[in-house]
Parts: sequence; C-alpha cells; structure tokens
Amino acid sequence: MSNGGLNGQLVVNDFWPSCQTCACYADCNAADKAAPRYNGWSMGARHQAFPHTWHWGAEAVDFPEGRLVLVSWVGASEIGAKHTGCYSYSVERRYLLPLQDKHLQYLELEAERQATNRALEEYERRGVYNKKVQALYARDEAILREQEQLCEGWHKPERRPTDGEATFQPGANRGQPGALEAMQAAGNAGHSERGGARHK
Repeated sequence: MSNGGLNGQLVVNDFWPSCQTCACYADCNAADKAAPRYNGWSMGARHQAFPHTWHWGAEAVDFPEGRLVLVSWVGASEIGAKHTGCYSYSVERRYLLPLQDKHLQYLELEAERQATNRALEEYERRGVYNKKVQALYARDEAILREQEQLCEGWHKPERRPTDGEATFQPGANRGQPGALEAMQAAGNAGHSERGGARHK
C-alpha cells in the first residue's frame, strides 16, 4: 500500500488523494486515452479504476494553515472492492504546502516521542521501573506540551471522517490521570504497570 509521498508533508485542509493530484496523472491520462477500456476498466492507466478518488487513512495534525500528515495510507483496501488500492499513487509536489519551522519542529518532537514510547514499552515488557523510566515519562509529557504549544490556534476543519481515517489531535489520547502514580506504586511492589493509552 502506498503512503502517497504524504508522510511528513503539509497539505491544505480539504486535500484528498485522487488521480488528479497524483504525479502519475499525466502519464495515466495519456495511456488511458490511447488504450481500450474493458467493461469500464482502463487498460492503459496504472490502475484500472482511473480516474478515481482513493480511500485515505491518515494520522495528521491540523494547523490553521493546513494538515501536517504524520502517517498516511493511500488506497486502503475495502472488502469486495479491489479497485480501492493503487500502489502507484504519489502526490504531485504542487499540491503540497511549504513546511514552516514549527512544522519541522513538530515532526522532530514526534520522532522523539515515538522513540520515547518504544523505550517505555521495552521497560514495561521487562518489568523495570526506575529513575530513568521516570525521566522518560516526564520527557513524554513535556513533548506533548511542546506539541500543543506549536499547534496553538489550530482548528479542526469540518469534513466527514472516512473508514480507516484517524486524525491525531495533540494530547487527545494522553494517559489517564494518575498513570505515573500507578506506575510508581507498581514499581514499589516490584513490578511494572503502565496506565492509560499512549500515542502509537
């Protein structure tokens, strides 16, 4: 499945992957016109459903100027509809917005947060709780606060969610109150127990 070249990119709030926004559009359009169609399917384009609007699943952060895509899945397969998957989709660069310093900083923080979460998961698996784990928890919370500050003034555009789409909202899935305290108590008892859901 293609990510569409959208990972770590900024797009307008109403952007949606389609053949018309794909870097392959000109080639597919020319090939489609030159080739025959069979039962409505294109025999020349890179995908038989040309032209088509693709299913899109994404984890993204909404800034006032656009959506910062963290992870993207373009052409998510739908049961009984094989035409929903295009492995060739790659967004045409002119449909992307320039990344500002705050977007780059957000992406750097996100990479650090993911690494921190992986480390915490490994400590949990091993049943370890110590000052280093405490420091990782504190850093994780600090990262979330920094991300929220970068997104200050962000808004959620009004648009219908689709199957498989998840929009990341800073701090929306943070650990339950008392998660750190529960971990500390568990550590004192000689085992580890993390509370609340974390971003993945």
